[in-house]
Amino acid sequence: MITYCYRLLEASAMMRVSVSSVSRSVCLLVAWSCIGWLEAAEPTTAHELRAVGAAPVLLVENGVARATILTPVKPSEVVLFAAGQLQEYLKKISGATLLIREGTASEAGRAIVLEKDDLDPLRRGLEVDSFAVKCQGNRLRLAGNTDRAVLYAAYAFLESLGAVWLEPGEEGEILPRMQTIVADALDLRFKPAFDLRGVCVYNRGTGKQTLDWMGKMRMNLALYPPPGFQKHGILQMAGTGHDFATRMGLPKDWRKDPANENYVALLKGKRATQSEHVEPCMSNPEALHRLLATSLKFIEDRPDTYIFDMRASDNVNIWCECEKCRDQTPTDIYLKYVNHLAARVHEKWPRKKVSLIAYHNTAFPLRDTSPDLSHENLVLWFAPIKRPYRQPINSVTPGEQTKMEFPLNKAVWPTTDSGWEPILLAWQKVFAGPILVLDYYHWSGLAERRSAYFYTRPSVIAADLKHYHDLGLAGSIGVEPCPSHLPNGWNHYLKAKLLWDPSQSVTDLERQYSELFYGTSAAAALRCLKAAAHVLNAEVDDAENVSKLKEVAGTFVAEVRGCEKTRTVEERLKRITLWLDYVTLRKEYFCRVREKNKEAADQAKAALVKLVESNLTQLTRYHNEIKELQALKQ
Repeated sequence: MITYCYRLLEASAMMRVSVSSVSRSVCLLVAWSCIGWLEAAEPTTAHELRAVGAAPVLLVENGVARATILTPVKPSEVVLFAAGQLQEYLKKISGATLLIREGTASEAGRAIVLEKDDLDPLRRGLEVDSFAVKCQGNRLRLAGNTDRAVLYAAYAFLESLGAVWLEPGEEGEILPRMQTIVADALDLRFKPAFDLRGVCVYNRGTGKQTLDWMGKMRMNLALYPPPGFQKHGILQMAGTGHDFATRMGLPKDWRKDPANENYVALLKGKRATQSEHVEPCMSNPEALHRLLATSLKFIEDRPDTYIFDMRASDNVNIWCECEKCRDQTPTDIYLKYVNHLAARVHEKWPRKKVSLIAYHNTAFPLRDTSPDLSHENLVLWFAPIKRPYRQPINSVTPGEQTKMEFPLNKAVWPTTDSGWEPILLAWQKVFAGPILVLDYYHWSGLAERRSAYFYTRPSVIAADLKHYHDLGLAGSIGVEPCPSHLPNGWNHYLKAKLLWDPSQSVTDLERQYSELFYGTSAAAALRCLKAAAHVLNAEVDDAENVSKLKEVAGTFVAEVRGCEKTRTVEERLKRITLWLDYVTLRKEYFCRVREKNKEAADQAKAALVKLVESNLTQLTRYHNEIKELQALKQ
């Protein structure tokens, strides 16, 4: 094992990212963590190392390939991609090209063998991405419980050589250089803590890099991924969205036809035909038939959809108030439809899943209806969009009371200071299937304050995921921009690691990530990001906080001025500087608006618009922010 640690140190001089500044201890941390978190965890999160008597397997000698990469006959697209990734990265590391061939594991010859193996049964109807890396005779066996787990095994072996992927794109990878590659007597076994480990991939361009990085970080679920997700084994979650017309399969000008009026919810005595985000009248058989037909057509047209996202409206108190509908809570009437949809989906596509989203009004736990889990194809998507993210979900939150009500059907959740955990626990009592949490770690209450999401609370992420694991939840997916679009990708890196094993030390992971990502500027970058996050997370728009942000920015520029930097690190530091300028101007604008100082507000807005227009390429990565800024300009 120590061989791997020192192999990383010996290779550091030739890494893509300068490691002259990376301490010996950090290099050891990286190597040990890459191998599989040697400290034994509980069985559900086990990453075990067992000493074996097998001899090391020589793969490359003095830059010459001494083994082949063996795939099954007619390999799947994912396994073939795994073979290609091994070939590509081993060539980058050693200069040698290992040939890829099809065959059976019993064939003679030295080889890296890629194969599926039954390592673990389904958990709550979900596949478990367990995998193994093992030397057997003259073979290095990379076996996965799923095709994508075979890909994970390939990356885990590359990590054992010293490979690290800090963020999407080639600039985010650190690779050793070695003329000879030997797979030492390995016997590694990995099993994820969570079976659904997700990212919302917003950007359709560089989002492709995020897909590639997701595989390396063993993430397996994407909401609306860009093309190409199939070869990575990524599971697609997709649906008809929030828009009423899209969900109902109606044309954009549906309001012009009076026949469509009764499809839409009755609100305050009138059909809500002017709203895009409203619910159908779910007591109307014709409306339900249309909704069902549109949902099934969506899945049929997109056969790669794994979880059909049966979205509710992106609004509150827009459920129908007609006499039949208001006899039930929104959640109950919604679940009756989802139960029916899940049964129909099972008839046509037995392996696909349907999500039931606990969101806005449907965050109410069920009162009268039970979920139909007989087909094992329902997944609860728990989406606490109103939750404050300054504290873990199971924290007491004085002054931030949870209050939900839907007066017409007397559905009221008690007002408490105990946060959102009681609602999650109430759902667990009535829903025994897999629960996927949709977390908004970038969220900071009002839209103008969301600039805080570029550096969120690592301690909150860690505490939440450990708690979710203790509760036995199935996983988490986050509403965040792509990791390559942030001042740093630390939140995504951390979350990916903890979704696999939430017992890891956040302090150790943060130190290793920062020193590799920022080199000699790591300490200054960390101080800057944490100080800015402290100001932003306070969510106070006043002159004092604007001044604090400017002070943070000035200190950061001064501290990194004399640091030795590679081109890659220089670019990452510029991201922080630009981000600080951006969030400071945003906060200054809203501060002046709150003070009702129109002249100062206009000046701050003009400076903000100028900054964005001068740095549009870099700032368009801040997906939601740019949309809000465009609205601000108008």
